[in-house]
Amino acid sequence: MKIINDVLSFSTYYDCLKELSENFNKRSWSSSLFMWSKEIHDGIKGSCMSSLVSEELSKKIESDIKPHLTKTYTGLYIQFHVFQYYSGVSVHDDGDRKFGATIYLNKQWDANWGGIFLWKENEKDEIMKGVLPKRNMMVLNDEKQLHMVTSISPDCKEPRCSIQIWGM
Repeated sequence: MKIINDVLSFSTYYDCLKELSENFNKRSWSSSLFMWSKEIHDGIKGSCMSSLVSEELSKKIESDIKPHLTKTYTGLYIQFHVFQYYSGVSVHDDGDRKFGATIYLNKQWDANWGGIFLWKENEKDEIMKGVLPKRNMMVLNDEKQLHMVTSISPDCKEPRCSIQIWGM
């Protein structure tokens, strides 16, 4: 797992926040309860909402993250993810995708709110490592490592907002 701080330029980061905010008022959201495989919901009671990132913003994001990508890919699939109360992601490895990456958008995040990204360095590990979401930090999984997101607490002050990127 690779962790890259300040991955997006200042301009791209704020364009992401602006587009995410604008999308909240549109009927462009889907729910993880309908779109994700059942295995990814094992033990998860809430829903993560997803919305596609515009083509223009996707190009800016790709330009900013490309220096950190070591795997070749034919295309990127980029979405906003908004984790609501009780949502999370069960242990998985991103299947047949070349890589998966998450860029965190919240300005600050409290560990008591949940939403912690956990992963195993290798499949046989009994210990998982974790990272707390941090503004403009990217977690890049290009080694098919098992990973998950802990459930969001109902005491959380705001939804956990991120950009999810898959390399095809």
